[in-house]
Amino acid sequence: MSATARGIVRGMAPGPRQWEPANDVERTLRHAWERDDTGLYLRTLAVAPLYLPGFDDQRARTAGEPVQRLLTRQRGGRTFLLVFTSPEALYDAVGEVVDGWRLTTVAELAQAWPDPEWGLVVSPTAPVGAYLDPDEFKALAGLVADEPVFHPVGRAEALMFGALRTSDPGSYLDVLVVSRVLLPLSAPAAAEDLGRPRFPWRVETLDGLPTISVFTSAQRLAEVVPEPVPTTRVDIMALAQAWPDPSWRLAVNPGSAIAATFTGGQVADLVDWARGLVGRLGIAPDGPVNGEDVPAQAPLGAVPELEMEIEPSAVERYLSDGYDRVSGVVQRAGTAAVPVDGYVVRWHHEVAAGPVPVPGQAVRDLPVPSGARMYRRLAGGESLLASYQAELGRWIPAVVDLLRGLTG
Repeated sequence: MSATARGIVRGMAPGPRQWEPANDVERTLRHAWERDDTGLYLRTLAVAPLYLPGFDDQRARTAGEPVQRLLTRQRGGRTFLLVFTSPEALYDAVGEVVDGWRLTTVAELAQAWPDPEWGLVVSPTAPVGAYLDPDEFKALAGLVADEPVFHPVGRAEALMFGALRTSDPGSYLDVLVVSRVLLPLSAPAAAEDLGRPRFPWRVETLDGLPTISVFTSAQRLAEVVPEPVPTTRVDIMALAQAWPDPSWRLAVNPGSAIAATFTGGQVADLVDWARGLVGRLGIAPDGPVNGEDVPAQAPLGAVPELEMEIEPSAVERYLSDGYDRVSGVVQRAGTAAVPVDGYVVRWHHEVAAGPVPVPGQAVRDLPVPSGARMYRRLAGGESLLASYQAELGRWIPAVVDLLRGLTG
């Protein structure tokens, strides 16, 4: 199965909860169930991002064996392959035996279906779950049989793909406005040069109109621009602030299944969308998520705030892929031995899910809570880079930096 070549995504195993839809796919599926709309249910499922249980099988990799293990259920003497409509549904059902998940789709499953006698079971412990026998799965796969398989790189692209396939442009924009993208250039330049005179914009003519293209991953870039070109990684909001010409268009991932095109005027509208997202998520203009007003470094005598140094090489994984785990020795805020030019993730222990670590404790793959913040320390100073928002599964760039200069 081609999806198994990609690494698993690790997420936070939630505690017991009253079921609520975890994403727009599950909301649509619930709507379809409540109205007995089988057509809507199947159309939604056919194009939705799905989650296969993932296992970190180092032993299998060492032995050269297939990495992906498949979980199945038996019902009525038949075998059903388990997939899920959200990480939450996966953890509710099999959280005690999995290490994470792998993204897939119905089209991808159909191309490498392990056994023609197997059926498919979708989120069996959720109210929107369903058992599909082999003939029903074949019919479902037939809805997307002629469409190319799309392999998202990271959760952001998976969310964008799902949003477009379920006609949910709002969710697509939510992800886009908090994204960092690769911007191809006509000559080498740094992100800090964006908006300065003679910045080397790479303008192409697409559909007869001048267009600047950006990409959410190196893979999306390579699909369209096979030859090496200079690039820099920028926040979409920084790009909107520096947009050079209202007659130019913005193309996001052109030529892919998650492509979108914006006119110059619509690029400016992205700023308004970002402001609205800030309000919906409850992000304070000068603070972390949910309006939580806390100092950058809590006094040692105050309620403990925890932090951990992270490797500079891992920062891109956090900011681009929504990685939400930390490993190492937990410290009180302001006490981690971070290099002069280093990075730290900080969070309040009382809002963390699961067991609360204590300063000095070594942890591995500890999930950080929604509201955790990432800082960069440089030359004795400290600047907020991003806050983690579990609802989106993303690190949202610092709101002050996103909106600075855009609200005049």
